[in-house]
Amino acid sequence: MENIEQKAVEIYTNNIIYFRKNHPKLMQKLDVLDAMIESGDYASHYDLEYIHGYFDVKELQSAHYLYNDDSQLVSSSLADLIDFKKLSLSFEGFPLYNISADNQKTLDDRAEGFEDILPIMKYYVDHTSPDDLMKKIEKFMFVGVGLGMHIECIHTKIQAKEYFIIEDDLELFKLSLFTTSYSSLGKWQNFILV
Repeated sequence: MENIEQKAVEIYTNNIIYFRKNHPKLMQKLDVLDAMIESGDYASHYDLEYIHGYFDVKELQSAHYLYNDDSQLVSSSLADLIDFKKLSLSFEGFPLYNISADNQKTLDDRAEGFEDILPIMKYYVDHTSPDDLMKKIEKFMFVGVGLGMHIECIHTKIQAKEYFIIEDDLELFKLSLFTTSYSSLGKWQNFILV
């Protein structure tokens, strides 16, 4: 148990060093959270616990656990859901319109500026299928982090160049600093943390 705690503190310390250097605005938010907890202005909602060989997050008010299962297995199963199919857990970054050349001539002012891109969209729609597989995934978005262990599993699988990480619960994100080595992942990839 002492080794596990020591490893978690080491991961946390390396993450804090990494965030201070590479994500100072996020680090400011974490510092404010710490100050508010210390002053009593904010009461913690969660506790990180090591149970039966895995970490879990206990919601203090209800005593419920976030994972309520082996968080390592949950993370691995989340990575198993990720594949390279175009329509699998993905979305188009730009709406696609399949408008014929004849119909393009009748578009009103709302389509102004799209004239040059509409033929490209039509070509794309006509020559691709939703069942197509992508060769690679360049960017990947995580909405909600939990303990973040699935990030490493997914990164190992897809090797994206950029990750966009959104976690609206700063306290929960802070707990992930004990279990996920953002500092290691950040050496190889570009992370945008919100």
